[in-house]
Amino acid sequence: MGNLDYITTSEFARRISSSEKYVTNNIKAGRIAAVKLGRAWRIREDQVDAFMETIALENELQATA
Repeated sequence: MGNLDYITTSEFARRISSSEKYVTNNIKAGRIAAVKLGRAWRIREDQVDAFMETIALENELQATA
């Protein structure tokens, strides 16, 4: 089975060298899968790599366009 550990938006932001606001905006836009527990978002740890791969692919596509 996959890794089912969850992290905070703050930890996710730190791992991708970005802000919590950027992470929250991407959650709301559906680009990062997350669950809301009370007032806080929790993100599966495996979403870090998935999101980074998506960003890399988007950057590659923009560079070749």
